[in-house]
Amino acid sequence: LICSGCTATQRLITQSNNTNNKSVATIKGSEKVISKYSWEKYIVLAADGKKTSLIFRDFPNNYKILINPGLHNVMVYALFYREGLPLGTYSATTIFQVQVQQDSIYEVQGEVDGDEFILWIKDLKTGKLVTEKKHKYFNYVP
Repeated sequence: LICSGCTATQRLITQSNNTNNKSVATIKGSEKVISKYSWEKYIVLAADGKKTSLIFRDFPNNYKILINPGLHNVMVYALFYREGLPLGTYSATTIFQVQVQQDSIYEVQGEVDGDEFILWIKDLKTGKLVTEKKHKYFNYVP
């Protein structure tokens, strides 16, 4: 049995008659690698109710979502693992409402603080947050 496949690095979430990439914005995930067995990942799980493929869950920096300008609901999936913690991987999800500007690049970011994630979305061109920081308690991922 031989299995193979390929993956795309961009996906236009909100369809439009204009497919010029300059007229859309990019939203991407991020990750922090602390050590071989300690990491954090922040992923765009869906935009406006349209899921992104979970196959990209392990590659948040390499996966970009192209989205039309305007107001959007963006679902974020955060997960982390720390060497020495009981059970394994922990995660949380939240939804942000984001006013997306043409030709902008946004990144999902966050941090682990005690027993919760602090999550936000940042405009990488301006360096400013485009959402409030949300505090979400995390759960164990079985």
